[in-house]
Amino acid sequence: MRDVMSWRWPQWLLFVLAVLVLVSYFGLISMGRVERELDRLAARSGGELVTEDTGRREALFIVFAFLLLTPVAVGVAAGIPMLASATAGALLDRLIRLPEVVGALLFWIGFAFLAYLTVNAWLPWIQQVASLVARAVLIALPMS
Repeated sequence: MRDVMSWRWPQWLLFVLAVLVLVSYFGLISMGRVERELDRLAARSGGELVTEDTGRREALFIVFAFLLLTPVAVGVAAGIPMLASATAGALLDRLIRLPEVVGALLFWIGFAFLAYLTVNAWLPWIQQVASLVARAVLIALPMS
């Protein structure tokens, strides 16, 4: 029992995920809410890339590509602003002797303000991608 209590958070996370998979596999929890959310996302008007006529293989490929490429895209999308914030902090430190932390914080405040101002440009695109993936999941992995 002592060994279980000395687990770190990665072991506990893996344990909880394994229990959730087993409970879901044996039908003790329902995936109804997940299916409803997928239906809601798929119902959004978006591109017609994935329709009811799309074959299961094509839909599986879209789901696989999304799952495979999402970590890479998130890494790039997070890495570019982080590099820019470090650069802005170092530049402001050299130019006006502002501490790098403050310069980076100013960059992130400006970045958040710019994202808020342009939300109408990028939010519909994000919703369209989510709709595409939800439709592909519904076609590839029938829940019922």
